[in-house]
Amino acid sequence: MKKIEVNQILKNFKGEELKGENGESLTIGKALSNVLVLSQDGDKMKTFVLSQRLYTENGVVDLDESDFQLVKKAVETDKAYSVMVTGQLLVNLSNIQSTEVNKK
Repeated sequence: MKKIEVNQILKNFKGEELKGENGESLTIGKALSNVLVLSQDGDKMKTFVLSQRLYTENGVVDLDESDFQLVKKAVETDKAYSVMVTGQLLVNLSNIQSTEVNKK
């Protein structure tokens, strides 16, 4: 499983919070949710459910490897957000380690 901290706030190069809808702070969860909502690839229902989870849940969201890869691919192909947002999302996703332990 991969754990995504959805409450982390994205910032600009000056360290100021990025703002999203209605002037609210743009969190990783909200940004990932927006990317997925605009995605045209994959299973629409699965993408919707993932988007909803990332938007509404607080703290850490656990994703299996296939869901994690779906999210990562959506961010890599996103054309709606600037690199200021997608770059931070990709850096964050690339730093996530699997929580599963190799079994002998």
